[in-house]
Amino acid sequence: SVYIKYLMGKNSEALQLISIKEKNILFKDAPEKQTINNLRKVLADLTEIINNINLDEKNKSLEKAKIYAKLKDYNLALNELNNAILEDHNFGDAYALRAMVFYYLNLKSEALKDLEMAERLTGKFDTPLSKMIRGV
Repeated sequence: SVYIKYLMGKNSEALQLISIKEKNILFKDAPEKQTINNLRKVLADLTEIINNINLDEKNKSLEKAKIYAKLKDYNLALNELNNAILEDHNFGDAYALRAMVFYYLNLKSEALKDLEMAERLTGKFDTPLSKMIRGV
């Protein structure tokens, strides 16, 4: 699949698969065309992050995690966030996003723990995320 090719680091092969699939789609199949366009955009965004020389590894991981979380691929998001936090144990933004991912994975105690860490590190309290996790 396109996604597997991307995860294996074979972006060009993933884009080739998209192009082949797109050629085989009937013009009237708009939803499938939209899916192809969305895949192409995600691959382009991820490739741009990977190739961005202005981002260090922890921020690359955070940006990739944002994309994965938006796609509801929480396990990949969690993996990237764990990498970011390994790079910098004081990375408040990574703890905040990981709190949200834990929340959506129904891991409430982990979500609260990461939220509290994010609040300490960033100094941001009473955020929409904190209200969501605390159920306020």
